[in-house]
Amino acid sequence: MGTEIDCLLILKESISLLKEVALLIFGGIGSYVAFQGLNTWKRQLKGKDEYELCKKVLVDLYKYKNGIKIVRNPAMFQYEYENSNDISDLSNKDKQFKNKTYAYQERWKKVEENRSKLNLSIMESKVYWNDDLEELFKPIFEFENKLFYSVQDQLLMSNPNEDDDYKKYVGKLFYEEKKSKILYFLGDEDKYHIELENNIKKIENLIRKKLKK
Repeated sequence: MGTEIDCLLILKESISLLKEVALLIFGGIGSYVAFQGLNTWKRQLKGKDEYELCKKVLVDLYKYKNGIKIVRNPAMFQYEYENSNDISDLSNKDKQFKNKTYAYQERWKKVEENRSKLNLSIMESKVYWNDDLEELFKPIFEFENKLFYSVQDQLLMSNPNEDDDYKKYVGKLFYEEKKSKILYFLGDEDKYHIELENNIKKIENLIRKKLKK
């Protein structure tokens, strides 16, 4: 009788031990599966984030490029001008200057708006791509700066209230440095248009590589 009880106790202890071992094994398997699932989820999430970033960069880049093209359009249209009632008391020269200034300000807003969005995307891209995207945007933003100062010079030369000698000095530099070629879009053979398109293609190629990963 005592031997049977001892056997039952040993069997009971063995079963308990086996249960604990089984729990440890299944717990380990469960942890491994959960860990693998978490890694897969992280990869999927990273891939989704990068995809959204790529899409956002391209959309804002194309809007930005269109904004640059609008600023460089040598033609200005009546609908771009300030409300005529607001400048009715001005002389013709002052009206022309006000209209030109207003038109350029409105045009430039589109560039600024999309430049701000691109700046945020470039900062975000550093998380995934280091400085790759930022480096490709440098020549594009350098041209934007040149364009901005060309617009400023053109407005200064058009200002009837500016000192004539200073306007002549600015005008001399404007034409010597060929800023008119920066300011005005001259068609598909335009040097700055071609450079901009080539720099944009480099960004498109980078984005394509990132999407294939």
